[in-house]
Amino acid sequence: MTRSITHAGRGANGQSLKRRRMKGRKAGMAGALGVFSVVIAAVPAGHAEPLTGGSRNTFGMPGLIDMPSAEVRPDGELGLALSWYQGGTQRNNITFQIAPRVTGAFRYSRVPGLKPDPDEPGGYGSLYDRSFDLHFQFLDQGQWAPWMPAMAIGARDFIGTGTYSSEYVVATKDILPGLRATAGLGWGRLGSSGSIGNIGHRRPSDFTDTGGKFNGRNLFRGDIAPFFGLSYALNEDWTLKAEYSSDSYAQEEERSDFSRRSRVNVAAAYRFNDLVSAQVYYLHGDKVGLQFALSIDPKDPPFPSGIEKMPLPVRPRPAPSADPEGWSGAWADDPTARPAIQDALAQSLKKDGQILESMSLTATRAELRVRNETYGSEAQAVGHVVRMATRALPPSVETIVVTPMKNGVPLSSLTFRRTDIERLENTNSAEIAQRVAITGATDDRGQVRTPEVYPRFQWALTPYVDATFFDADEPFRIDLGAELSGRYELVPGLIFSGALRQKIVGNRDKSDRVSDSVVEHVRSDQVEYDKHGDLTIPHLQAAFYSQPVDDIYARVTVGLLEQMYGGVSSELLWKPVDSRFALGIEANWVQQRAYDQRFSFRDYTTVTGHVSAYYDIGKGYTAQIDYGRYLARDWGTTITLDREFENGWKVGAFASFTDMSSDDFGEGSFDKGIQITIPIAWATGRPTLGKIDSVIRPLTRDGGAKLDVDGRLYETIRNAHTGDLYDGWGRFWR
Repeated sequence: MTRSITHAGRGANGQSLKRRRMKGRKAGMAGALGVFSVVIAAVPAGHAEPLTGGSRNTFGMPGLIDMPSAEVRPDGELGLALSWYQGGTQRNNITFQIAPRVTGAFRYSRVPGLKPDPDEPGGYGSLYDRSFDLHFQFLDQGQWAPWMPAMAIGARDFIGTGTYSSEYVVATKDILPGLRATAGLGWGRLGSSGSIGNIGHRRPSDFTDTGGKFNGRNLFRGDIAPFFGLSYALNEDWTLKAEYSSDSYAQEEERSDFSRRSRVNVAAAYRFNDLVSAQVYYLHGDKVGLQFALSIDPKDPPFPSGIEKMPLPVRPRPAPSADPEGWSGAWADDPTARPAIQDALAQSLKKDGQILESMSLTATRAELRVRNETYGSEAQAVGHVVRMATRALPPSVETIVVTPMKNGVPLSSLTFRRTDIERLENTNSAEIAQRVAITGATDDRGQVRTPEVYPRFQWALTPYVDATFFDADEPFRIDLGAELSGRYELVPGLIFSGALRQKIVGNRDKSDRVSDSVVEHVRSDQVEYDKHGDLTIPHLQAAFYSQPVDDIYARVTVGLLEQMYGGVSSELLWKPVDSRFALGIEANWVQQRAYDQRFSFRDYTTVTGHVSAYYDIGKGYTAQIDYGRYLARDWGTTITLDREFENGWKVGAFASFTDMSSDDFGEGSFDKGIQITIPIAWATGRPTLGKIDSVIRPLTRDGGAKLDVDGRLYETIRNAHTGDLYDGWGRFWR
């Protein structure tokens, strides 16, 4: 069962009632995305490897202490780093190694003395700031000559109010065993101390602004200053670091009692293990700081080989002389043979956590429609099915067709020769991949439904966790409780489902923030739902799935669709089984639910929906573009880029650009965020379809808000199409 954790802050800046289209903002963000695409495409190929290693700086990125370096983190690594030091400065960083040479970060910081205090003219309080970084290592150490350093270029806080806005070009080189030197040039805050020149004019940061805008006109402009430093690895666990900083901290000194007495910072870092590390700093000549960091490698699970049961082995067929009747196919004329074979196979699959929904059988061919309820990899599930089929089917059956099913809909068909299964069981799974035919789902003529598969009722009583990050009054809030959920499948494709939640303990209802949004409060009243969220119904709905024609899938969902909305949601998806490309259209009529999240509604109704394009870029990257109408009746586009690993881990980012002005949107200027999916099997080593889905937004506002409907078609069907099947084929014989 999926557990959802929602992370969302709430803005409180004042807003103008004037509504306008922000063409400049949208063009700027489009330019930023274009630059990002060029960076990804420009990642060097060849024998040189990115310069990895080293610990994180106070911003959670590859670097020394405050300064960056030209290092990168291991490909795919997800990092969480909490840094703070005397005076009240705190930085909470989430970093992701997007590609071998590209690092991205999202940061939530507490900066004392930068936010004007409306209750005290001329006074300043702490600023809670959100920011994004991007770091690109464009040259590796020794790539063209032994003496050449690794080099990187980066932008810090390039979307936001510009609290930490800066850019840099930096070089890092191994000097002696364990000793690594870094030197670079910085702009913005990294060019504010010891300037050696300037390029153009740089606009100052505006902490009264709504933030969230692309700071394109400031990139690599203004004063330039050098910085440098050294790191020395005493052993595998201890590293000493020192740097000469080019950040003057002028803003903090001007508006608070912050002081910077020295440009030299020093630190000692300790690695407890591959997951946990810590650092202690001495900064600015008078401050001590600490950092704790987690470095999670999605490709390296705690149980690399898994701890699931060994699958049943393939059973080779006897020689024709040992079973002449079985080889002749005469058994097919016996009316009791097929029911007995189907029952035996169904029982074996049930023990394996799979459901044989229906089956057709002739003397030479078996077609099996199977629902996988256990394995995150559909290829692994199919591998189990064909092995069990060799143990249940008579020898004359040479062709085995497995059709994965989901929500009563056939997704694809995989056709095997039994001879190949017997011959290749102990070889590399790539061998069998070259011999299987993957096509659109075969028709259901001759299929006999397995008795007692429908109707089917399932229920579960599980704990739930709801967490909220980045509330400016309380950066972390959490609720814990119990959820009773149920699912009733009446016939193939028709599913009734619902849940009941009871909070046991938590503080999400303690917030006293009130939405100041000047547009319809389609999401920004989240705190009101939290306050009234004692005994609630998160969802209660009926859904119907079908495949009206080849390559076209359909869904209609009716009921209480999510925490805030009920209504009708409909969707069509075109997705050929062997295509990287898919197109979808979704239309919804919804009404806003009352704060108590039971059966009553508020007055607000709307029609929302999108046309969506999906593309599997390859190497685990998937792109999605949605265009349409959002919950607040604004029109626009959402762009999403995900990176997914073979074991089901997924990390991605999204941004929505609509015709709602930044003034009307409020703090943050436009909707954006990070989404993370963690399969439970990754942590436990035991096969399960359960996962934790987390969406991290800097702020929850009303612009660019989409309906949250469970069971959307693309995610429902893609696991059994060629892209995902081949990505997970390494688990076929597991």
